[in-house]
Amino acid sequence: MKRAMEVLPVLSEAIRQVRFDARMTQLEFAGYVGIEQSIVSQWERGRRAPTTDRLLKIGSLAAAGQAKTAIVEELRVRFRDCPIVQVVG
Repeated sequence: MKRAMEVLPVLSEAIRQVRFDARMTQLEFAGYVGIEQSIVSQWERGRRAPTTDRLLKIGSLAAAGQAKTAIVEELRVRFRDCPIVQVVG
């Protein structure tokens, strides 16, 4: 729980930055990721974290920079116990 409280603000800002960089509205971004717009809003406000599969999709859209780095680092943590998966930025 403590880790989630520390990660959510960074992750929410990274998601917002990816969406802004892609020049998408929350509704367009939600369509790209395959979710409801209200969930994107919750992510960006730090009230909810995306699932790993959604985070991978968001990361694939991210340009090089701080937002992508934050997403890649979160994915590394999530996949740390999966030796067959290697996360590269």
